[in-house]
Amino acid sequence: MFMPKFRLKLIISVIILTLTSITSSFATNYESLTTIKQTVQQFAKQHVNTSKDERLQVQIGHLDSRLHLSKCDIPLEAFLPNTSTNRANIIVGLRCEGIRPWKIYVPIRLNVYKHVVVADRTLSRGTRLSMDDIKLAEANIAGINHGFYTKKNDVIGKELIRSIATGIPLTANYLKNPMVMKRGQSVTILAKNSSLQVSMRGTALNKGREGDMIRVRNNKSKRIIDAIIINTNTVEVPLA
Repeated sequence: MFMPKFRLKLIISVIILTLTSITSSFATNYESLTTIKQTVQQFAKQHVNTSKDERLQVQIGHLDSRLHLSKCDIPLEAFLPNTSTNRANIIVGLRCEGIRPWKIYVPIRLNVYKHVVVADRTLSRGTRLSMDDIKLAEANIAGINHGFYTKKNDVIGKELIRSIATGIPLTANYLKNPMVMKRGQSVTILAKNSSLQVSMRGTALNKGREGDMIRVRNNKSKRIIDAIIINTNTVEVPLA
């Protein structure tokens, strides 16, 4: 016996509506990944310290689309767990303390953008930097472990320890002071403290860079002393 066509259509419609209702009910019983991501992102932006001239970008780590966490009956709570982090990568905890409690940990990547001194072109090792070699540009400084520069004058005259590509921020581990003093050259020796300063002529017994400690001979007394290079022809000996 065949079922009337209109009745078969009615039964199919009821089944579809029932399945749709079940699916909808199933979905609303779980916390959406969108809500989880938004809560974590908002928390990170509120708790990461950045200065006014820095721009923060928060990237949420991968969350499995099959993650099914019970929909929380109270507002979700984000927190920082007691784990080791750095400025670029942190873990944010998220928990529900409602009727059906749960807790997850979400990895996030922090990108902090700031205008810093970068290479304006590819530069080779040994380059002594000039204004033509550098520029100010926005760069991600979150993962930089050594000091970056925000003023071009701070790197002018310094020498590259290794090559650097266009757009890469110049940091302390790329640079060294140039060689400014030669062995055997004539120098002025300054000896000073807060109330007294005397100068005398001497001879550098070592080559060196600004800030280096070298041995110097006093031309008059012939005494050999240790002194700090101040510039291309001056060394300094602190007085007690």
